[in-house]
Amino acid sequence: MSYSRQANGIFMPAVAVVHRDDEYDSRGFSLLRDIQSRHFWYRGRHRLLLGALKQHLREAFPKGNALAAIDLGGGCGGWISCLQRHLPNRFTELALSDSSLHALELASSVVGEDVVRYQTDLLLLGWRNRWDIAFLLDVLEHIPDDAEVLFQIRQALKPRGGCSSLPHLR
Repeated sequence: MSYSRQANGIFMPAVAVVHRDDEYDSRGFSLLRDIQSRHFWYRGRHRLLLGALKQHLREAFPKGNALAAIDLGGGCGGWISCLQRHLPNRFTELALSDSSLHALELASSVVGEDVVRYQTDLLLLGWRNRWDIAFLLDVLEHIPDDAEVLFQIRQALKPRGGCSSLPHLR
């Protein structure tokens, strides 16, 4: 799958992505963008995830390699923004993906220009050995074919990537 950069800075695949508004109504993304940095649930969630991630990074990547990471289904970029603030030198590349073009457009004010944004269909990612780490937070339960999504992510990860603990997906 090839992605081309559009005038709005978002990379889009050759095959059109359809966001399922019935599952995740795009009208709620403005509210999500506004609350994800200050609402108690997101702040607690990010604190918990950061602690677990730091531990995982020490164990899985002990040499402190600079890593390429993507947040799949990351909406307006709250988690990526948190990584930018708390682990600024750990990643050589941070990327955000979502099926919603609207969410990705709103994310530009949250994540800035350094974060590449991709409109993606999780069932048709098309990457091979591209990412060290892939985040999939509060997303999998919205996808009917979760096994295919996990297979697509496994394909997108480098051999020592973030799903290496799932040997049945190799």
